[in-house]
Amino acid sequence: MDVRIRAIYESSYLNIISTLFKDLDLPQLMDHLVPVDPQCQTRASDIVKLIVLDILSGRQALVHLEQWAHDIDLPKLIRPELEPSWFNDDAIARHWDRLYEANLHQVLSSCLVQIDKKEGLSLLALAIYRVFQRRVRQFITPEHPLKGVGGRKLTRPTGQAIFQLFRYVKVVLLELPDGHIQRALGKPLTRDQRRILQGLGMDESIDV
Repeated sequence: MDVRIRAIYESSYLNIISTLFKDLDLPQLMDHLVPVDPQCQTRASDIVKLIVLDILSGRQALVHLEQWAHDIDLPKLIRPELEPSWFNDDAIARHWDRLYEANLHQVLSSCLVQIDKKEGLSLLALAIYRVFQRRVRQFITPEHPLKGVGGRKLTRPTGQAIFQLFRYVKVVLLELPDGHIQRALGKPLTRDQRRILQGLGMDESIDV
C-alpha cells in the first residue's frame, strides 16, 4: 500500500491550549458578539485564538503570523478547512476593525467574565495559561508527582514546566492511496503525558 507522509507538525502544548479555549466556549461567545460575515473565510474568533496561541508559543510578530499559520497544524488548532493564506495582514486588519466596531473592550470583558464564571480567573492569554496550570495541579500530589525534564519530581508544576513535557510531541499526516489523510502521533505518549491529558478530561484525540 502506497502511503505518503503529507506533513509533520510539532504538536507541543498548543493542542491542549486550543482544547481549553473551546472548553471555555470562547469561540462561540466571540462569534455571537462579532457576528460571522458570510462573505469572509475567517472569523474574528479565529484571529483572536491564533494570536492567543501565538502569544503562548513565544510571540511571533503579527507581520509573521501568516507564515506561522503555515507552520502549525491550523485545522486542528483553530478549526477545520482553514487555509494559512487567509490569515494575511489584510484579513487580520479587517477583523480588528470588526472587533473595534463591536466594542473591543466589551468583547474582551465578556470573554474574561466567561472565564471568571468557569474558572475564577481573568486576563485572556494569562487566564488560559492559569486555567491549564490550575487544572493540572489539582491531581498532582507529593505522593504522585510528575516527572519533569531531567527527571525532576514536580509536585506543584508551573504551566511552563508542564508545557515542556509536551515539547517534542509530533503529529504525522499520512496520505493514503485513496487520497484520505490519516493523522498519527510520531510516537506513543508517555505515562505522564497521558496522565495530564486524562486529568484535563482529554486524550490523544486532541492531536489526531
